[in-house]
Amino acid sequence: MKIATVDFQNESSPEIFTMSLRESGFGVVDNHPVDIELIKRVYQGWEDFFAKAEDEKEKYYFDR
Repeated sequence: MKIATVDFQNESSPEIFTMSLRESGFGVVDNHPVDIELIKRVYQGWEDFFAKAEDEKEKYYFDR
């Protein structure tokens, strides 16, 4: 399985990223404008959420 690393600044990046997602389910985006501190805060939020007890996480369930 090949996971593509895509340069965000490359004009063909949407096609390469889409192909990687279709072939492997994953893709890596390099040279993007997302601030690393934002990424760290998001990962910390996920870690905090998944560390909660199941009954706490169940409060987030909803029906569509």
